[in-house]
Amino acid sequence: MDFGDGIPRHPAQLYEIAFLLLLGVLVVKARQGKLALYKGAPEGALFQTFMAGYLLFRLVIDFIKPTLHPYLGLNNVQVACLLGLVYYSFLVRRWAFAKPLEGKESHA
Repeated sequence: MDFGDGIPRHPAQLYEIAFLLLLGVLVVKARQGKLALYKGAPEGALFQTFMAGYLLFRLVIDFIKPTLHPYLGLNNVQVACLLGLVYYSFLVRRWAFAKPLEGKESHA
């Protein structure tokens, strides 16, 4: 694509739409209880995995955008995505790998 400035670009907007549609389908299936990982997951688990997925997508997709990458080969959006991924990885890890209590439902 060319936005009139003579710089050829990937259609990143179309990639993002396709990715978000796929991620939306996964969230709906999880909400309906069709994904085993989310059975017994705490409140906010879907949002946490949505955010982790989106941040990972943005981290990767920004490599094909014609922007400056001054921070060890990353741009400012990618640095923010990395920080967000670190944060959400701790949250998701807490419930995704937690052992359920025997005889009790886990709602932590």
